[in-house]
Amino acid sequence: MEPEYRSRFHGPNSLLYNAAARLSYHFNLQGPNVSLDVACSSSLEAVHMAVETLRRHEADMAVCGGVNGIFAPENVLYTSIIGALSVDGRSRSFSADANGYAKGDGLGLMMLKRLSDAERDGDRIYCVIRDVLSNHDGSDDKSSFVVPSAAGQTRLLTDVYKRTNFDPQRIFYVEAHGTGTPVGDPIEANCLSRFFNRSSLEPPLLIGS
Repeated sequence: MEPEYRSRFHGPNSLLYNAAARLSYHFNLQGPNVSLDVACSSSLEAVHMAVETLRRHEADMAVCGGVNGIFAPENVLYTSIIGALSVDGRSRSFSADANGYAKGDGLGLMMLKRLSDAERDGDRIYCVIRDVLSNHDGSDDKSSFVVPSAAGQTRLLTDVYKRTNFDPQRIFYVEAHGTGTPVGDPIEANCLSRFFNRSSLEPPLLIGS
């Protein structure tokens, strides 16, 4: 570490949990405050926690989302070593030409409220979340804890659609993970194909990433 970075501000500013704490401090938000790091699913897990918090009436509004900042080379080097980083800097999810994904800095946040509260307050409603659920693959059907599992993903889809009593055949678009890697893409595509089970006679299932 360079000496000029060694100040009393370096510690608080570099700790993961302080990213969310700083927002609550700045806007005087006094409900639950959590910073998560569960790799690629961090943003959706934050949405999961926010929805459950609203359901329990522990808060009337939730700000959730994710941030990716490339501040050091270590993670980029690791991604390159395992073959997940695109050699030409382009993401081509589910394509025969895919050779990994491209990294970048980004931020996405959303504000969630209970539907009845949003309607009462005249808020602009962009979408309605019917339900949220998360799981872990465990060790079945996978060679490593960093490898996804089609069986685990299918179990999660099955469970959440049962809870919502929503017919999967009514779904026409899925926003996928889409790593653009020869390991992740086939597993995810296999899961979506098995679960939604669309025949050539039905409307196609559109997949984005």
